[in-house]
Amino acid sequence: MTINDLTGYELYSQVYSKFYNAHVDTDFFDRVWKSSWQTILEIGVGQGRLIPFFSSHKISRYVGLDISEDMLAKIPDEYLSNERVQCSCCDFLNYEDSAKFDLIVYSYNTFNYLLTLQEAHQHLAQCIKYLNEGGVIYFDMTFPVCLRNGIGSVSESRSHHEQQEYVVKTQHFYDLKGSHEKRIFQCDIYKNQAKVDTLEWQSHRRYYTIEEMIGLGRTAGLSPIHLEMYLSSDKSFYDGYFLLLKPNPF
Repeated sequence: MTINDLTGYELYSQVYSKFYNAHVDTDFFDRVWKSSWQTILEIGVGQGRLIPFFSSHKISRYVGLDISEDMLAKIPDEYLSNERVQCSCCDFLNYEDSAKFDLIVYSYNTFNYLLTLQEAHQHLAQCIKYLNEGGVIYFDMTFPVCLRNGIGSVSESRSHHEQQEYVVKTQHFYDLKGSHEKRIFQCDIYKNQAKVDTLEWQSHRRYYTIEEMIGLGRTAGLSPIHLEMYLSSDKSFYDGYFLLLKPNPF
């Protein structure tokens, strides 16, 4: 099963929050935050990791979209109790709203799951359609693990939650010609040191270089206003980059 289809998300949603409940993007947003960002549209809201952050900045409206009902079902009720917050199961390319937004967000990896340049162009065109004047698009783009650890390499992550241990082993592959990264996941779940379950799924992402993203933006009539790379949590390698684009002023 792959994370690029809905059956894969059903499995991934069971362990997502065990491993992806923190990221350096909130530190970045704190540094670049603009008080004019009052309306937020997040593409790929997942389990709502960023909702508390945006809610704390006194925004007037937040809309989160995701194609996976399994992910959305795990957003904590207290996040959705805020009348300014609305989340729905929807493909962004099919999204319809009369309102526009000050900030459109593609959080960690989201844009990387657009596997073709055609999809990327379609998303950028849709973003422009829903941006307020002066609005900004935010991208958090990942670097493929196998580009530093080698094609076929295996990485391992561990997490403890509610008396259970989660061990995820990930094998990494890469298609240099197509800039596609394939990851094969196996998550073993333990309770009292005894294995109680195993989940397996695949993930396919596209690697967009910084130059490629800026080029895609310029083709769509967007210009970069901020760019920076960021380190992994242990500071041992560059994990990805943040990019802000906005429509050209002319």
